[in-house]
Amino acid sequence: MKEIIDPYIDNRYYILRNKLGITDIDKLKVAESDIVITRIAEIFKTLYFEPSSEYLRELHKYLFGDVYDFAGEYRTIHVEKAERALAWLSVDYDEPEDISDNVEKVFEIIRSTDFYSLDKEERIDYVTNVLVDIWKTHPFREGNTRTALVFLRCFLKSYGIEFDTNLFKRQGTYKYTRDALVAASFEADDLDVKRNYTYIKRLIRDILEEDLENKKRK
Repeated sequence: MKEIIDPYIDNRYYILRNKLGITDIDKLKVAESDIVITRIAEIFKTLYFEPSSEYLRELHKYLFGDVYDFAGEYRTIHVEKAERALAWLSVDYDEPEDISDNVEKVFEIIRSTDFYSLDKEERIDYVTNVLVDIWKTHPFREGNTRTALVFLRCFLKSYGIEFDTNLFKRQGTYKYTRDALVAASFEADDLDVKRNYTYIKRLIRDILEEDLENKKRK
């Protein structure tokens, strides 16, 4: 991985610059988590959704605005993240200059798709592709996975689809989901590796099928 000069980092402590004045990375993780969990609970009271890139930015700002000045703003630097699931390689995330256009393309697809005309498999593919495309763009400097999963719940609720608010709190589920997003986003011609949507599609299928079963029982 190439060396990246990161203006978001306070190099005195090698920690993200934050509004809380915290200089210890472990303390920042705890404080950030506590704040974001509260914000998520507030969002889930209404599950408001709007098919626009401005909505995604406002969602991130609401989740992380008490912690970071950059909340709600697209990142301005190249990012790489060593992934355990990839033997410490990184997904090829979008470059900063491509983020705005690529996020807008996802929302153009959402706005132009008639969800109710899709059959079961088409719905699974559609939701999967939207989620993966949002995540692979990695539009923000921090908090992309949490933002994408909150987005997913609000996005599905706009179609009347609901799932357990504790789904991603279950042991191993958040880790599985992130690894599944990594697998669906990573490709490398030199390693003969193609993007593998199997695992994230399984999660989306389970969500849609569970919602259908719950509706049948009502």
